[in-house]
Amino acid sequence: MASLQRAFSGEQILPQPTSFLFKHALAFLHQNFSKPLNRRDIADAVGISKSYLSDIFRQELGISPWDCLYRFRIQKAKVLLRNTGESITSIAAQTGFEDSAYFSRVFRKHVGMSPQEYRKEMD
Repeated sequence: MASLQRAFSGEQILPQPTSFLFKHALAFLHQNFSKPLNRRDIADAVGISKSYLSDIFRQELGISPWDCLYRFRIQKAKVLLRNTGESITSIAAQTGFEDSAYFSRVFRKHVGMSPQEYRKEMD
């Protein structure tokens, strides 16, 4: 996530206009992470093509917009797991996952343990 912090700190890897588009796309992801999104939604919000969106994310962060979205959703889920007693299903829904089983698979892939294991470890 250091790359994300760098993206907002003013350090620029891409030329100014592209960096602005990247920051705009990143802000859109942060504001809409809990909604069902696809790459077209993100690209349309910024006014660029889907392939250009992918290009600027790969240049800036080394990952796809989709991976960035999932990482952000998982970070939000970790906060909810640590600080609330809400169900896994509820947390999945709040972080943009329509299917709690899929949320658990994505969480395990990114964190190395299930949401339930993470919550127990944080207690």
